Formats: sequence, C-alpha cells, structure tokens
Amino acid sequence: MSIPKHLDSLVEYDEPVEYTSQEEYSRFSEGRSQGGSQGGKKSAEEIIRSILPPQEWDQDGKHYVQFVSPQIASREDVSHLQKLLDERLLRRQAK
Repeated sequence: MSIPKHLDSLVEYDEPVEYTSQEEYSRFSEGRSQGGSQGGKKSAEEIIRSILPPQEWDQDGKHYVQFVSPQIASREDVSHLQKLLDERLLRRQAK
C-alpha cells in the first residue's frame, strides 16, 4: 500500500492501520491514549498526538489512519532527516 503524496512528511510515523468502522477507530484511539495516563498526567504519546495528530486518508474504499511514532530517534535517524530536509530546501530553492 502506498501513502498518498500529500501526506509525505519528515515526521516518523507507525505503519498505517486500516479501519472498517468509526467505532473500531475510536476504540483503538482511546486505548492508545489511556495507556500511560495516571493521576491526571499525560503520557508522552498523548502529548505527541495532541501536537501532531494522526494522518487519515481513504484509498480503494478503505479508511487508513497512521499515528506518529513514539520511538526515540537515533543519531542516524536525525542525520538522515537532516539530509532529507536539506534536499527539500534545495529543491524548493529556499533561502
């Protein structure tokens, strides 16, 4: 499955998940956000998702959702993203 071009991003996302109903999406979404909440404190995943909401799109009659990855970036990841950002800035002739 290919991700639509307009959703291309430098942010690292988990694998897309297909949902057949809004009910199923709500259950999954709530389950992810309740995982680390204790005593009114928000988990890191909840904070990330409030800043960068999941990407959603329809393709071939199916609904897909893709959440931001909560994994910590390595030095290699950061270096690779820096190269990608530099390439995009050059391509757009940013100053």
